[in-house]
Amino acid sequence: MPSFALRLSFLVLLAASSCRAFTPSRLEGMLKDTIETMETRGGTGVLKTKDAEKLLERYTLVRTWYAEGRLESAEDCLYASLILVTSNQEDDLVAAVQLAVIAGEAGAAESNRVQAEAIDKLAIAQSRPQRFGTQYAYSPVLQKWQHYPVDPKTTDQMRAIMGVPPLRVLQQRVELLNRRLEATKAARAAKE
Repeated sequence: MPSFALRLSFLVLLAASSCRAFTPSRLEGMLKDTIETMETRGGTGVLKTKDAEKLLERYTLVRTWYAEGRLESAEDCLYASLILVTSNQEDDLVAAVQLAVIAGEAGAAESNRVQAEAIDKLAIAQSRPQRFGTQYAYSPVLQKWQHYPVDPKTTDQMRAIMGVPPLRVLQQRVELLNRRLEATKAARAAKE
């Protein structure tokens, strides 16, 4: 599940993109649709079959465009990276990191944050601790949000370079999600 910060990054980039006439409308539309699809998951992390299939097709198309060299501008690479970082597949996440690096080298300031998200998701997919602390998920068994393990060698200074808040702030976000969850449960119980 993409973190709150990543979803916020998507929305900020979409707002900023309206001023960039040269951003390919197809990638922009794909990104908007990806955000909407990911938002429909709510707290469950589960997609409907048709939505999952649509995302898989989109990931394949973006990877193909990347392999064919059709992503030319910093915005192309950044938007493609933002789409691929929503995947949980290692190939997609590796491509997301590569595209974020290319976007950053071409001047897209937002690329470091996307790169950090992709690096963290890739580490989780490989059963390693995440590096920057951007990833958390809802645990149906525990019925609460949990922060995935974080590599203690990564400093807040390194996070700042990547556009990621300090670890304590990231942990506070998870605590806030759990407080909201408890408040929602209490409100439901009060109605019954």
